[in-house]
Amino acid sequence: KDQVVAKKLMWQVAEGLQALHKQGIVHMDFHPGNVLVDMKNEKAVVMDFGTSTRVNQYDLKPPEVQTGENSFLAPEIRAKEPISIAADVYGFGQMLLYIFEGGKVLSGDINEIIERDKFPNAPKYENLFTNIKDTKARELIVSFLQKDPKARAPIEDFFKCEFFKP
Repeated sequence: KDQVVAKKLMWQVAEGLQALHKQGIVHMDFHPGNVLVDMKNEKAVVMDFGTSTRVNQYDLKPPEVQTGENSFLAPEIRAKEPISIAADVYGFGQMLLYIFEGGKVLSGDINEIIERDKFPNAPKYENLFTNIKDTKARELIVSFLQKDPKARAPIEDFFKCEFFKP
């Protein structure tokens, strides 16, 4: 039941991000604290647009944002490099990992972590996932967490993944 509700809520969050992105807006500070959840009615809404900005391509320098230790911020935001809507996709991928893998948050380059920690003869990404067994869901999260924003899958790919359908 918990996973069913989590899928429903994350579906709504993805719809919110998609709506922002269609308007050319990047949230820039996407993490669980910026999602308002009503568990009674099973509703989730993206909120806190204080650092949101409009972008066109990969050519915008991010505004000054307080990065702190927020692991949900995309590497390009933390490095003050050019940003795009892919920055929010990274945060969304972190949130999927956090929710469906029991509080796990990626720290570092996902490809290096996968290579460093892989187990001999283990299924793909076994070192990263313990709860999510669906291969396509694993691959989707890995694609959202790519260090290179141009290598990240678009948020629309979330809606194509059967595992996450509510």
